[in-house]
Amino acid sequence: MGAVIKMIGGLTNRDGGGGGGGADGFLQLIQGFAGGSGGEGSTTSNIVQILLGLAKSYFNVKGKTNPAIQDWDAAGAGQNKNDNNFLNWALCIIRDLIFPGKKPKEIIESGGDDEIDSGGESGKKTDDGDVKGWFDGHPEIGKMQKDVFDDIFDTTADDKTDEDDPSPVVPTPTDFQDNCSCLDNASILFLNTNLLLEYRKNWRFLYSTLSHARSLQEMVSKISYKGPTIMIIKDSDGNMFGAHASTSWCNTEGGWVGNGECFLFSIQPKMAIFHSTGKDENFQMLSNELLALGGTPGNFGLELNSDLTSGSSSGNIETFHSTQLTSGSNFSVEHVEVWGLGPEPDEQSERENTRPRQPNLKTRGGPVDMLDLESQIM
Repeated sequence: MGAVIKMIGGLTNRDGGGGGGGADGFLQLIQGFAGGSGGEGSTTSNIVQILLGLAKSYFNVKGKTNPAIQDWDAAGAGQNKNDNNFLNWALCIIRDLIFPGKKPKEIIESGGDDEIDSGGESGKKTDDGDVKGWFDGHPEIGKMQKDVFDDIFDTTADDKTDEDDPSPVVPTPTDFQDNCSCLDNASILFLNTNLLLEYRKNWRFLYSTLSHARSLQEMVSKISYKGPTIMIIKDSDGNMFGAHASTSWCNTEGGWVGNGECFLFSIQPKMAIFHSTGKDENFQMLSNELLALGGTPGNFGLELNSDLTSGSSSGNIETFHSTQLTSGSNFSVEHVEVWGLGPEPDEQSERENTRPRQPNLKTRGGPVDMLDLESQIM
């Protein structure tokens, strides 16, 4: 009972006049969960358990009133429920606290986060000041905490709805078909909160192998000149991964489009975002034979073939701080889906503004920047 009282106290502790408790309320939740006081409850295992409970509570509570969550249930999330992905999300979130300043690639490849204890009383001790700083860096935690509080205690303003939030935790899916997606609630939460704010409100359904013909040609006809997109792939080994493309897809004629806002990601077996290194601009390539992101021909970060039955992934590329996304360098495709992000752009404007970058292999005398030339052809 004492622990329950402390947890309720954490939720009802108001920070700056708002409900939900903020960082101080989150610390009280941790301490209440551990049945302790002061910093005694601030261990990584307790934080993971609070994150798990918070995320599950959010979807349970908001799923009764939030149209976006209800639409995702119809799109596939309802039948794709996966508690293990909530744990993946919690472990992904807590990496920043345990390994500050380290890239996910380094942590995952070294096996560092395999040792995070999520099951009970053991776990690395954390300083309350570090927890507050980490909490502030993940505003989605505070938003879910506040939303759970508001719904449980009915403190939301009568004229305020979920649709009023310009950057919600869960986006609204539009133009989708029933059971077109392989995503579950935890995966949607993970992906949406790693996008730019302007892309978090609406996702437009563009393509799915569950709804359309399985071929690159068919997919390209649905996703070209549609603005930024997010692509999710599931392979025959159960791995889930994909990419965020920052600009419209088009035939790149041997060159590349996209910019440093592109990233690769993994959902299964571990959740992680792999951002650009800044070392080259090999972000998005598309032809009649393949779709690829990062790396170079023969060694792409992520590649799909022309009939969408197989692909490849390399963790040894210059474009992204990425691991190999699959068990082997080659994989068999079970499912692919693509969503457009934000409002649908004008196709003619996209055609005019989307210009592939071609390797500059011609010189006209004078000094040659060999490093720049090498980055374009290697």
